[in-house]
Amino acid sequence: MNCANHPQSPIAAYCRTCGKPLCTNCTRPVMGVIYCENCLAERVGEVVAQPLDAIGRETIVTTSIGIVVVGRSPEASAEDLLRDADAAMYKAKERGRSRYEFFDDAIRDLGIPVIKTLRVAETLPDTHAAPNAAWLLFDTYDERRAGGTGRRFDWSLLATYERSKLFFLSGGIDPDNVVAAISLVRPDAIDLSSGVESAPGVKDHDKIARLFERVRRE
Repeated sequence: MNCANHPQSPIAAYCRTCGKPLCTNCTRPVMGVIYCENCLAERVGEVVAQPLDAIGRETIVTTSIGIVVVGRSPEASAEDLLRDADAAMYKAKERGRSRYEFFDDAIRDLGIPVIKTLRVAETLPDTHAAPNAAWLLFDTYDERRAGGTGRRFDWSLLATYERSKLFFLSGGIDPDNVVAAISLVRPDAIDLSSGVESAPGVKDHDKIARLFERVRRE
């Protein structure tokens, strides 16, 4: 028996939840546990859906998850994979709350709107490089990582952006600078991750609540 995702690869482990056979390309433990992509998506949804206390009120968060199986397209870049995951996420949103969807050629053919990530270093990248994108997302450039750096870029660079598309502001946004980010840049949305975590991949409910409180006050 070979891996379910990569038929030419031998089995290295099994999904803890469903027992699906996986090869070394698929066996990246999450907090020490190996899951297949389906079970991992379900597990993420369960964790995010746990109620949190935001400004004295119980808040329920729902998730829409887009999944790309790495290895099926070996030539794909990190940016290609992020784009495809965004497209799958939009398809998941169409199916309702707390759903996940795998990217495939059928989704590509649907022409689902996607978010184009532009990584900002010392100058603003070409904002016209993705004419078919529905949104732009400005994030901090890092030569080794495609996002999740926890660092902000020089927000003043966005003063030259003509706002031809709706855009996310991302990169190092946390409870202490979120008000400045919104007032200075005036983005259409913000993208959060490490700025509201207590450890890599672990969301901090207190930080999330403080961030919501400060945004609401403004």
